[in-house]
Amino acid sequence: MELSGLSHEIILILKEKILESKNARLTGRLFLSMSNRQAMEELLSLWRSWDEPGQWFKKGYGKWKEIFKYLKTIRQWDIRDRLRDTGVLGYWEEELEIKKGTASKINFEIELWYPC
Repeated sequence: MELSGLSHEIILILKEKILESKNARLTGRLFLSMSNRQAMEELLSLWRSWDEPGQWFKKGYGKWKEIFKYLKTIRQWDIRDRLRDTGVLGYWEEELEIKKGTASKINFEIELWYPC
């Protein structure tokens, strides 16, 4: 059968794939920088209470509920974020596997700093 004879089936498959992709959840991370600690605490408080039954946000904050529907979690930046994209965790896991049961050391650098 020629391609032109399959156009109806192709269109149905494409529509199905488009619907699947529209309903698929995205993965990733979004980083938001807050101007001060009070603003950050307020955002975290909104997040903790956004899906409680009967919860109302004060005037001007209602759009946050719409945003929160699409989020998995909101949390403060922490050690997970510092290590995740560096590749150091994968390096340590590989080195541990390679050197398992030996007295070999795993060399790495770490930069320690204290925020002022």
